[in-house]
Formats: sequence, structure tokens, C-alpha cells
Amino acid sequence: MKGFFESELGRIYIDPSIVTRLCVLPELGLSDVFVLPNGPVPSEPVEQVNRKGVDRYIHVDFNPEGQVLVETRLMVRYGPSIRTSAALFQEKVVRRIEASTGLKVARVDIKIDGVFRPTPPTALPGPGEPRTLQIEDRREAGS
Repeated sequence: MKGFFESELGRIYIDPSIVTRLCVLPELGLSDVFVLPNGPVPSEPVEQVNRKGVDRYIHVDFNPEGQVLVETRLMVRYGPSIRTSAALFQEKVVRRIEASTGLKVARVDIKIDGVFRPTPPTALPGPGEPRTLQIEDRREAGS
């Protein structure tokens, strides 16, 4: 089934794959939530989640009225409240879908599949002694 809304000239249908892609966009602005595929929990979810296979872990359906129903699997960062992070993600998904497609979102169900602890960033080397660059003058004599 496809999502639709009525216009003056008829119905406008939107494919579920379009809505699925929109569901990944809100997570890009959140450092606490990552959409996760089925399978083992990656150590660095940002690097290992393949965006091309997003339909495996985000399921979009429509009810008979053409409203959007979303089911997704997420990982959350260790530390912040899981409830708060998931609720914020739900709100962002609803706003993104409704703003981009004009469709009404009936519900966004989330299953938390894991918690990850991000690896600390590697430290930059400390400032050392200033280094000077020496350039040799290799001009040939007598040319």
C-alpha cells in the first residue's frame, strides 16, 4: 500500500521507500541515536551502518487512510536517557515526514536493540619545538 493525500485534481501517492529514506535523516542530527540493521552491534555504528540497506531495519507501512506507520530498530548512546533519546528521535521522524511529504504520521514504533559507548577521540600530539624547513638552492652555476 502507498501513502497518499488528496489534492484538488486527485490523489498523490508516495512510495514507502521515499518515507524510509526520510526516517534516517533525523538521526544524522543526533549523536545519541543510530538506526541499526539486524545483526551484531557494531563498535562504531556511524561507520558500519550501510545506508543503502536501510529498508532492512526501518519498516514503513500505511493505514487505509493513507497515514504513515513506522517501525524502526535503534541503538542509543550510553549515558543519556534512553526514553528521552527515543522520544526525540520519534519527534524528528514525524516532523521530517510530515514536512517533506505532506502525509500524516499515525505512529512511530521504536525497538531499542543496543546501547553503545563511543570510543574517545584520539588525542592530537602535543605542541613540540617549532620546526624549520630548510630549502636547498639547486641552481646550476653558469647557466
